[in-house]
Amino acid sequence: MTRPGRRVEDEARIFKLLALNKAAHLFASTLAPGPLVALGLDALREIGQARDGAIYLAVTPDGAGPLELAAFRTLEATHFPPSLSREVAGLDARLEQGRQTAAPIPGLSEPAAILPLVAGQRLLGCCLLHGRLNPGPWGREDFEVLETLAANLAVCLDNARMVTALRGRVEELDRAREELAQAEGRYR
Repeated sequence: MTRPGRRVEDEARIFKLLALNKAAHLFASTLAPGPLVALGLDALREIGQARDGAIYLAVTPDGAGPLELAAFRTLEATHFPPSLSREVAGLDARLEQGRQTAAPIPGLSEPAAILPLVAGQRLLGCCLLHGRLNPGPWGREDFEVLETLAANLAVCLDNARMVTALRGRVEELDRAREELAQAEGRYR
């Protein structure tokens, strides 16, 4: 017979897995980076059971520079810094160790869960979750689910950026083709 507490834990695990699956499908169907960032942040906050959250994105394609605030949601008027250095967020160490942790971020009242957004070997940014709704810190199981969701978001965000870049290139080529056709028409 299952203990009542164990049943609640199992139901919570099932809910997280279902939410993870639903979020993954939504991410894959969104090809615009802006809406994808907002959708990803909402999913990470909900599944991570956080009051507040923010996504920071790398400004440079190689992810070497500071990370700029791309989106935030807050229930308690939390002020997120407009940019983060990779060092402050401890992203390089987290990437090398392959683990997510909760860490203090300057300007935030409590430690934040920091989730790197990595596609391949490139750092695209990170997600901060702040203000745990449930008592106690984020645990190993929480980070496993959040890490999976962040990895999925990073791949979809990278794909959305590539689609946007390809669409821009196609438009550029279409304009060049039109200009060439007009030039050829003038010389005939």
